[in-house]
Order: sequence, then structure tokens, then C-alpha cells
Amino acid sequence: MIEREQSILEQSRQVSEREKATLQRLVSINQGETEGYKQEIVKLEQRIAEQMQSYSQLKKLHEDKIINQQRFFESVSALDSLHRDRRSMSSSLAQANSNLERSERDLAMLRLAESARIAKEIGETELELDRLKKPPHSPRNSPTAWMHPRSEAAED
Repeated sequence: MIEREQSILEQSRQVSEREKATLQRLVSINQGETEGYKQEIVKLEQRIAEQMQSYSQLKKLHEDKIINQQRFFESVSALDSLHRDRRSMSSSLAQANSNLERSERDLAMLRLAESARIAKEIGETELELDRLKKPPHSPRNSPTAWMHPRSEAAED
């Protein structure tokens, strides 16, 4: 019986460890995804700054009638496209952050559940040890004492 309980406990611990490892991998993946989006946003912001310089120069040239409307419009479209990509990337970053927070919360909840399970096991083990340390009940003090009528004089 003890071996069976030890086996069940070991299987439970293995399942818990697999769940924890899976959640840790998920946290790691989500952290990598978040960092990737942050790096892409930095690159997009650099491209936007470069495109803004180009746009300013082309605007001045367009106002001076050195370049035509088509060339200026291409610059405006390119800048608009970069801003749209930046907004899209920011949205993706927000989603990645949400996924990261969710996976970190799930991992924390698993750790709490594991701690609670361990505390419960310790408590049950302590109760079992206390029960085993106590001497067996005398028939007179047992819950079924009424079934064994004996006189107190006979027991003395």
C-alpha cells in the first residue's frame, strides 16, 4: 500500500514537473517574442525618422516646383506605410505582452498549487504519524464499547 501511494505521488510530481517545464518554455518563448517586437519597433522608428527627413526635403523641393506631385506623393505614401507598420507592430507587442503576463501568471499559479499540495501532503503525513504514535484505544474507550458490555470491576 505504501509503495502504491509512493508511486502515485511520484507520478503526480512528474506531471507537475512537466507542466512547470512547459509553462517555463512558454514564458521563455513569449519573452523572446516580446523582445523581437521591441527590436522591430526600434528599427521602424529609425526608418520613420529617416523617411521624415526625406519627406521634409521632398516637401521643400515640391514647394519650390523642382519635383512633381508624383514623387512627393510616393514619399508621403512611404511615410504613411511606416506609421501603419509601427501601429501594427505596437498592437502585436501589446498582444505578446498580454501572452507573456498570462503565461507568467499560469506559472505562478502552478507554483502556488504545488506549494499548497506539498503543504497538504505534509499535514496529512504529520496526522498519520501522530495517529501511528498513539497507543490503540482500549475497548472501553472505543466507539464500539457499547457492543462489549463489561463491568468495570472485571477490568480492574
